[in-house]
Amino acid sequence: MTYDELRNEILTKGYHEVPFSVPRSAVELAIARYFDFLTLSDEEKNRWTIHLKRDENDRGSELGHWRRQSKTGFGYDDKEFFHYNAEFRNRFRNDPTAPPELTAFIDATEPIYQAAMSSIQSMLDIVGEKYPNVADPYNELSVLRFLKYDRAPAGEFLARGHYDRGGCSLAIAESAPGLRIGHTERDLKEVTHQEGKAFFFPALFMDQKTNGEFPPSWHDVVQKSENAFRPDTARWAIVFFATPNEPSYFDRELVHTSR
Repeated sequence: MTYDELRNEILTKGYHEVPFSVPRSAVELAIARYFDFLTLSDEEKNRWTIHLKRDENDRGSELGHWRRQSKTGFGYDDKEFFHYNAEFRNRFRNDPTAPPELTAFIDATEPIYQAAMSSIQSMLDIVGEKYPNVADPYNELSVLRFLKYDRAPAGEFLARGHYDRGGCSLAIAESAPGLRIGHTERDLKEVTHQEGKAFFFPALFMDQKTNGEFPPSWHDVVQKSENAFRPDTARWAIVFFATPNEPSYFDRELVHTSR
């Protein structure tokens, strides 16, 4: 794919389907291991929670297990999630105090993480033909996110509309339809995952660094009750967030306001 082809597809649809080497069966194994980890007590799960910061103005990067529930204001949703990357693996893969559920989850997740890094880099290399600073190697704050959404009434948002803050994102897999991608809240379209493919889309940092040639993709997730994963879970999803080496700051209102 050429630079112009990728740019035109992003401008037209808001995303590009990039090859992804991990089969659905391996993805579902990792999800099973994630839900095994979630059966642990809150005290045990919260042992594997880290917050990295590059400076005092940075929100930092959440690693390990996290829980977020609705609050007043922009962009809060009910979900439990896990951020995985090489930093987490190197710290805890051989930790003798790690429960077997965590070790099994790491082993099942590592191939997905590596494939996501490869798929993202293939896109960054193309953008980097014109904007080399965008293709700089991304640092340890890039994360693979495993998401468990709480149940909600049919038609409700599981993830309210927003732009991602970082360089770009890769929507790898989800348990059921519901993800919508576009440029604004007015042109969102539901997307369907295909075997061997993932959805690449730009975030706010890439928009900024390419002078708007790769605008950020507005996206949300809507609950469909007939597709609930299980009684306590609306759906699961796996997404990779590529975070640039250069710190970038975007306030919550900008992130959660459609252009």
